[in-house]
Amino acid sequence: MEKTIGEIKAQKLFQWQNVKPLSVFQVILSFLIPSAIATTLFHIVLPKLVSMGWSPIIAWPFVASVGLALLVIFALWVLNHEAKQLNVTLSERMLFVSINWKQWLFYLGVLMLGLLVGTLSYQWLLPLMKLTNVSVPAYYPFWLNPVIDPTSINPEEPLQGMVLHGAYWFLPLFGIMLLLNILAEEFYFRAWLLPKMHRFGQWAWALNGFLFALYHVFQFWLLPVILLISLVMAWTVNQSKSIWPVLIIHLLLNFFGAGINLLLLIA
Repeated sequence: MEKTIGEIKAQKLFQWQNVKPLSVFQVILSFLIPSAIATTLFHIVLPKLVSMGWSPIIAWPFVASVGLALLVIFALWVLNHEAKQLNVTLSERMLFVSINWKQWLFYLGVLMLGLLVGTLSYQWLLPLMKLTNVSVPAYYPFWLNPVIDPTSINPEEPLQGMVLHGAYWFLPLFGIMLLLNILAEEFYFRAWLLPKMHRFGQWAWALNGFLFALYHVFQFWLLPVILLISLVMAWTVNQSKSIWPVLIIHLLLNFFGAGINLLLLIA
């Protein structure tokens, strides 16, 4: 019987089980290497720039953009290479798979709930930091320090060597960093790595989310919040087999959360 166009199209969709899985050692390396690079950038290169007179507010997104750009380039390269091996399109291998509106509502609801729990858990970071005697390095920007309340900042007074009020030129640098952060995390850790962890069965998403949180060891004081959110995101991609819900919620979280808050300080 002659196959319909729908059946032919369905056959071409990327199937996770067709990917050559990574070994346990390879999985660990796949998270450890980016983490080691990020730790080097943020705890060796970044303080060096700050000691040379750079404001942490400028130095951090600059350093972050360099590391994230490299990760995006690598992710696109391996995704494209694997797409050719599997004879699927690059967009299919990147998990740009369409889902119906019911799935959209369900997964966005799960993500919003996860983000809400993660946001609420943020209030416990300060007591936890005091209990464990953990402090944020001075060469880190203020928005990564739970001790600093952004609403109490006077944008017209110098903060970490920079006056925020009227510094509209800073927004493109911050925006590029936010975009690269989204692309690196979604393309590398979830679109590429998660399908290649299918040897771990139904717990692949949990391992992916846990290791993704540990990747952020360079800002370890935020790990409790990052862990909650990363587990929800990994579960969503694993269940939906699509990157779309997580990508969209990540865009909204970064640009309408951090982006608008910064814009209010600068305006």
